[in-house]
Amino acid sequence: MADPSPESEVTIEQRLETLEGKIGPLRNQVQVQDLVISQYKQALAAANHQTAILTAQLKLATQPTE
Repeated sequence: MADPSPESEVTIEQRLETLEGKIGPLRNQVQVQDLVISQYKQALAAANHQTAILTAQLKLATQPTE
């Protein structure tokens, strides 16, 4: 198998640099998305907790009295 020509190596190196340049912004985008998802999960958990409290209060309020 023949060694790649120097021209091919430059092209491969350039391609690698181009791809690495694209990866950086994508990593940042993923980090932001992870943060947003985490915040949504926290908000959902808080809403579920509040719903459980309100449901319990409603059940207590609507219990028949003796």
